[in-house]
Amino acid sequence: MTRLIRLLLVWVIVAIAPLAATGQEIGGSPAFNELRRRTPSGASDDEIIDGWIKAELAGLAGGKDPREAGVQFRAKLDLVRTASDTSQFFRDAFHRRLDVLAGKALEEKPAWSVAAAVALTRGLGDANDILVLDALGRAAQHDAPQVRYLAVRALSGLRDKVAGNPAALDGFVKTLRDRGVAESSGVVVEEIYRALSIGGGTDDVIDAIAAILAARVDQYRQGAGFGDSAEVQACQFLQTVNATRDKSVGIVKSLAVLLRLDVGRYAGEESSGDERFAIELRVHTCEMLLEKLTSESGKVRGTMQRGGISAEIQLDIIGWVGAEGDPGLLNKPPWNVAVGAP
Repeated sequence: MTRLIRLLLVWVIVAIAPLAATGQEIGGSPAFNELRRRTPSGASDDEIIDGWIKAELAGLAGGKDPREAGVQFRAKLDLVRTASDTSQFFRDAFHRRLDVLAGKALEEKPAWSVAAAVALTRGLGDANDILVLDALGRAAQHDAPQVRYLAVRALSGLRDKVAGNPAALDGFVKTLRDRGVAESSGVVVEEIYRALSIGGGTDDVIDAIAAILAARVDQYRQGAGFGDSAEVQACQFLQTVNATRDKSVGIVKSLAVLLRLDVGRYAGEESSGDERFAIELRVHTCEMLLEKLTSESGKVRGTMQRGGISAEIQLDIIGWVGAEGDPGLLNKPPWNVAVGAP
């Protein structure tokens, strides 16, 4: 397991742990606490909410102990949301203003410590509300992979709510697509694929997953590591949807290159135990999806499973992508994959 994955797991364990009882008061002005009990309306009420949020954001950014400041920040957000006398109308207004102000803070304060950005992202995730989607999208662009992971994980948790809200769905899919195409962490990409696994798969969702898959294949072509199995999630979801022929052609071309690269890496002496296991998982789901999309049958995963030698596996991949003078299943129309899937 890589150092990055271990680090991300530590952050996740902390992020999902129950908040300890802090004995805190909600704080804020009398006007803020009076407003919590009724329905906010108008700019003046927004200013009252903004005052509370800005003060807490300042405390988070300026805390001498970033971890402790993060715990306190998250706990106070929770107190505001869960207080028995806080109205649902106020919660909605509070989350709308938190979305705006947290998004600005994440965009304008790149000098924040990672711990502060993590705490803010956790606080947004705790809301479990599509009203904070924009701010989570900002967090998903952070330089630190653990912040991006927590943001995408929170977005993934909102997947079902977004699926039932057409007004939010387009932006949700675009945010995840843009992040996934640029993302360098396989752990984050895997969570992005999971977040995009929406229902039966709309055209936009399938396009987003296909675009991320193509970008990942380009990264592999350029020498990126093969130590994660993010594409397992994508392939498993794509097996459950019915992509059009045009979309299937693009997906097949990416899968052909991925399969060829995986086999080449697997057959080489430089691949490690963890990496070989990840490749085996990826090859298994990749070939299964190729079979579904093309109605053809492959042999690569079977040869791997029975411990076949490298030469056998290399011959099996030629069956899919071909070699000079020996066309493969995917070189013919409608797939038209270049010979060898370069």
